[in-house]
Amino acid sequence: RAAMAALQLRPGAAAASAALAALLWPAVAGGSGAFLASRSGVYTLDWAYVRRGHCSQGWLENAAFHILPFCADHCREVPRCEYFAYSFQTKSCALFTGMGGCQDDGNHHEQGLFHMNRSVPAPPTVPPAATPVPPTAP
Repeated sequence: RAAMAALQLRPGAAAASAALAALLWPAVAGGSGAFLASRSGVYTLDWAYVRRGHCSQGWLENAAFHILPFCADHCREVPRCEYFAYSFQTKSCALFTGMGGCQDDGNHHEQGLFHMNRSVPAPPTVPPAATPVPPTAP
């Protein structure tokens, strides 16, 4: 398995987003692009690329998400999800348990398979922006 690290990107962190995209996207899709912040506003990298394909056992469900981080968010929200497979072409997101060690059955190599590291803390919530208080008259 690839090494996993907790990495937080805030919206507008273009350089960090481009670096993350350069790290993950070419390994899966052979392209280039940029990632956006997750639905929570902070993106935590608590998952890592494993290989192309998907798991031969332990399928939980399929969903569709426009970008890979939203598929990761979905896996994080499903307690039994240990692996997820994402296709950049079809936007399909398949969730799997770790049953059988997530062996490759030789199918769906258009998908990238990722492992969810549940030991990394969940992303923090983004605090609301402070509202300026007008000065009071003396």
